[in-house]
Amino acid sequence: MTDILESIAGTLFGSESQWFWTMVQAVVVGITLMLIYGQVRIQRHANALVALQKLDERWGSSKMTTCRRKVCESIKAGKLDISHNEEAVLNFFEEMGLHLSKGIFEIDMVWELHSYYIENYWPLLSKKVEEFRKQDRDQSWYKNAQRLFERSRKHSKKMKAPSADKSQADLGRFIKGELDYTAE
Repeated sequence: MTDILESIAGTLFGSESQWFWTMVQAVVVGITLMLIYGQVRIQRHANALVALQKLDERWGSSKMTTCRRKVCESIKAGKLDISHNEEAVLNFFEEMGLHLSKGIFEIDMVWELHSYYIENYWPLLSKKVEEFRKQDRDQSWYKNAQRLFERSRKHSKKMKAPSADKSQADLGRFIKGELDYTAE
């Protein structure tokens, strides 16, 4: 029994123990790296939530609700121009789409908070965007907003939420809801 204990002690603390301590060190470094990775992921999610909160505050601001109302009034009136109000709404979605494409946001967070607006405003404004792209010959205009719409629709299908093309009646109800919500 003493020989076994001496052998174990020699293996762990003697001249033959270098392999054991190297292994222990590797395990400790591995665990440390896993913990650091976990902290980085948590911080990344926290930063994304703060950025989404700032965008949400901007979306609900009085300036943006005025722009949203004027966009809906313009569409209801059949106007095809792109005013600063349409630009404000499109820029909002362009920025969100850029954050999504760069991996700052994840689609599930964006979808939960803004899919209703994304999946209604893009069909309302896409004809105006396409017309501008033809006139200006700039096909990149609001591409991130378009990709945001496409990814949101794809995620809606994945979540088994309604994701079919919006009918004119659907868009009309959306416009009415926006006008009621954004009424002064």
